[in-house]
Amino acid sequence: MIASRAVLTELEGAILGVLRRDPGLTAYKIRKTFLDSISAEWSGSAGAVYPALRRMEEAGYIRAGK
Repeated sequence: MIASRAVLTELEGAILGVLRRDPGLTAYKIRKTFLDSISAEWSGSAGAVYPALRRMEEAGYIRAGK
């Protein structure tokens, strides 16, 4: 859980950056942003992005829209 850690992971920080730029993105579109990036650092794998979003929501960093 993020709340017990002092800092966010690089991926979690990058996700916050993407959401800061476009707060209305869905989890799929956040993942697509990383997949479409020219940077080799961000793979956008579902196995990384979706769990990171879940951890961030559980810790209160983000809130899912309904």
